[in-house]
Amino acid sequence: MGRVEFRQLAWDDAPYPMWLTIPQRETERCLEERLNALGTTVERQTTLRSLRQGPRGVEADIERADGTVESCRSAWLVGCDGGRSDVRRALGVALEGDTSGEVFPLADVSTSSS
Repeated sequence: MGRVEFRQLAWDDAPYPMWLTIPQRETERCLEERLNALGTTVERQTTLRSLRQGPRGVEADIERADGTVESCRSAWLVGCDGGRSDVRRALGVALEGDTSGEVFPLADVSTSSS
């Protein structure tokens, strides 16, 4: 159990000196609902194997959980795969920022007062 006093942090570079967040599952739910409304299906348990960017879009090879590989074409490819992003790595884009050696655990939890 721990406590972080956000009032005591240096907020010099923040236009709004407060912590605002929503659980990742809620962000994913909102995005998936909108994509479904637009007629798109979100696929999980797939791994990016390669991507090629061309003048008309992107071609990506993805591997499914059963080991089959499929080639997909689209106008856009959005990399939402975190700090160890395969999408970013395939594009040769460096991860900007600095962790400064800090450890910051994050968890989506529910508590009850019973």
